[in-house]
Amino acid sequence: MNVIVDPPVYVSDGANEVSVSVWFEVGTTEFADFIEFVVPNPEVTLSSNFIVSEEYYECGKNHGVLMPANNGANGIGWGRPGYPEGGSGCGAFKPMMWHKFKIKIEASANVNGLLNLQTNVYGHGFSATQQGFASSTINILNTQCVLICPDNITVGTDPDECGAFVELIATSTPECNAPPIIISDFYLPGTTKVEFVVNENTNDEVKCKRFVTVIDTQSPYFQNCQDLNSALGAGECEINLDFNFDLFFIL
Repeated sequence: MNVIVDPPVYVSDGANEVSVSVWFEVGTTEFADFIEFVVPNPEVTLSSNFIVSEEYYECGKNHGVLMPANNGANGIGWGRPGYPEGGSGCGAFKPMMWHKFKIKIEASANVNGLLNLQTNVYGHGFSATQQGFASSTINILNTQCVLICPDNITVGTDPDECGAFVELIATSTPECNAPPIIISDFYLPGTTKVEFVVNENTNDEVKCKRFVTVIDTQSPYFQNCQDLNSALGAGECEINLDFNFDLFFIL
């Protein structure tokens, strides 16, 4: 069975949906029961919500059902229900025509570069062992935006203040296409959550959260509290003194 896949190269940016068309010519079989796509790397995941057009079916309906790849391989495929047990009078796909599919490719951050994508076509039959295949290439271009946030910070209160002024700076990788984020604010004693965001409200939005903890390090004290000296007049045993002072509480 001769199998042709178009296009020969896929480009994926971390997570992307691509379109692929498969053509197969008949050999000893007149049609196909199952078409699958397999990637040998376990850090790459194939998935799809694509519904196969009924015009591709050899006969009947619902023969283009999404299923896992054969033999536990890392991939997905489309075929008739009950495959590969047999028992059907016709296959799922007609020969000598392009069969179109859509596949979502998701790759971990560790994957980068060219990977092999194998397309397998299983011919119709009780044992479902007749097979043709074609190899294509997936080019994984990892251009994920990464936000580099500062560490959590703990500070004491500023002198004679009920809190502290703190400046935090977050940077990002060039893929984010975003300037540094500077957050400068006055924080009261306790712990406050600070959130950094780049590319807000887009598909490339990235967030990180950090915590600013302010500890009260200054005790309350009196200000302008000085010793007072006064002399008693002749024949006086006591005197009334008036004085003012400020009591400062650093909360």
